[in-house]
Amino acid sequence: MLNPGCSPGQKPQTSPRPVVGGRFRVRLAFSDSCRHSGMPSRRPVEQFEFRPPTTAVVVDRMRVLSEAGDGWLNLLPGVPEEEAEPARSGVLSTLFGTARPPVSMCTWMPAASGRRGTGEQSIGILHPRGRRAAAQLAELGVPVPSSWRVSQDHARRGLIVHPLPGASPIEVLDWTLRAGAALAGVPLTGTWQARVFLPVPPSPTSTA
Repeated sequence: MLNPGCSPGQKPQTSPRPVVGGRFRVRLAFSDSCRHSGMPSRRPVEQFEFRPPTTAVVVDRMRVLSEAGDGWLNLLPGVPEEEAEPARSGVLSTLFGTARPPVSMCTWMPAASGRRGTGEQSIGILHPRGRRAAAQLAELGVPVPSSWRVSQDHARRGLIVHPLPGASPIEVLDWTLRAGAALAGVPLTGTWQARVFLPVPPSPTSTA
């Protein structure tokens, strides 16, 4: 399963929350809670809201991550005010493995570089729709492209799809947003929240 808060093998960050409202903003922070190879990392984290089809800033960040072969992107759909509180508690429960999420949450990871990296980019979707999400997406008019690979389709652990190598960020993001919206269990506002875990900057000792 793709971890909603951290990349595989890392400790979860603070829980994401559904987006309420549609204002665009960008916030930059640093992640101290994730660890890689047993050492704390200062991974920059950007958080902002966007409303498709205005997705240029998300596509740009995907290209940055792809070039570095590092980092990941979380996408959480906006929900109406009256749905916000139940959705928040549900997402928190999901992160700790006690309940299904009341909204979908998507995680995209580039093809990773390095010894432990994979040669495939990945899309992970946590959702409330239970089994056979890929088949449900086909019925909902958002089929997984035939050239893409499904490596997991589980009621609790979610759906993991690997786009064809060379698939463009625009194509991957468009399908991810449509699939995430289709699998959501509540009405949506059309606004999304992106949380971008950017590549870890080189340490001073590695650049000396």
